[in-house]
Amino acid sequence: MYGLRRLSACQPAHSSFDFGPVVCLNCSMEIHPQVAGFILYCTRDGKKWPDLYDEMCRVAGQGLYRGLRYRDLRKLGLSFGLNRLDYTIQLIEAVTDSRIDNVSLDTVLS
Repeated sequence: MYGLRRLSACQPAHSSFDFGPVVCLNCSMEIHPQVAGFILYCTRDGKKWPDLYDEMCRVAGQGLYRGLRYRDLRKLGLSFGLNRLDYTIQLIEAVTDSRIDNVSLDTVLS
């Protein structure tokens, strides 16, 4: 069974992706290491919301990160559905240790 990795800012080193769930001490979220890796992969170019959401959909749609597609990511706890957008934003904020501006969130929902 996987052990839990506890990180203060929930920013796992690339080597931690192979050990099991990442637990953010700041927010108490347990994040699958492949989800954390996917989010970090999508944020590598510094895209901001809502462009980050578009990038995540593009990467998942084409399976560009380790072959993970929408269904795979949903099974691991990351959803792209608008009804789960708040939770997806919480995951992104926990992994990247940054905040997504509410004003830009409103542009996606309108």
